[in-house]
Amino acid sequence: MLYPALLTHTSRTYLAKRRLARAIATLPSDCPVTFTVVYKPYQLFPEASQEGEGKYEWYKRAKYDESEDKMQMYMALMSAYGRGEGIEYKFGGTVANTLHAHRTI
Repeated sequence: MLYPALLTHTSRTYLAKRRLARAIATLPSDCPVTFTVVYKPYQLFPEASQEGEGKYEWYKRAKYDESEDKMQMYMALMSAYGRGEGIEYKFGGTVANTLHAHRTI
């Protein structure tokens, strides 16, 4: 029987992807359950501009209502989670529309 699940890609779901891969790898070789992971492109924020904006500023505005305290808590939490999975999150860079990037996938 097939049980589909959807993981969309954000920093949190990249973490979930890593954890899922680790969990699948721990299954015994005689496990009657098999997994197939399928990757599909999508736009997480189709309303983002082509020019983009700073990722830190975007997260603070779009996700944390301009709260510096909430943004600092988010970064501390995600950094701690990431370290546990060998991920070093970076909170700089640019958030932009990904339509053109998806054309290459």
